[in-house]
Amino acid sequence: MDKKNKKDANANYYYEPVVVDEMQKAVSFELEHKSLRLWYVLNSIAMIVTMFIFVGTEDPEWAIPPSIQIMLLVHYGIMYFCLSLYNLRAADKGVLDSFSPFQKGERGFQQLLGFLNMYIPMNPIVTYLLNKGDDKERIRAYLPFFIVWFCMSIAYYIIGSYSVYLNKKVRDSLAADDEETEEE
Repeated sequence: MDKKNKKDANANYYYEPVVVDEMQKAVSFELEHKSLRLWYVLNSIAMIVTMFIFVGTEDPEWAIPPSIQIMLLVHYGIMYFCLSLYNLRAADKGVLDSFSPFQKGERGFQQLLGFLNMYIPMNPIVTYLLNKGDDKERIRAYLPFFIVWFCMSIAYYIIGSYSVYLNKKVRDSLAADDEETEEE
């Protein structure tokens, strides 16, 4: 094959529609799911590190500007939105393998991460409400950040628990349909 034909063949390959079989679709779904889970884990770890940076900042000169706080919340909110959308769509089809600690399969590290995503933004809010003095003043600069983060976490877990309920309902109806077809 000469260079010109090889170049044309490569160029056409990129624009051809990809046809995959069921096994390739299943492998693709598994990889996409693992990538979403990794995205959740890495973003959660980044937010936990961010919390320690925010709370550990004692010098007002080193305070994180509100624009960076907003950018972090928007990024984290996009992650929660995408994961919630995934949970709802997967639950609607009865194939949900959730990222939330509501599933029985979530154990150890992932369950701890789910707990930390709720506890960590709540901790500075409670500290602010209960304390007086230096801690209260230091946390005040980040209080809106932690309140929004906590509200996003609550919303995600409410959607997650609804998705688990919806997934069970769909799976039960699919199982009932299978039983009816077997009886006939």
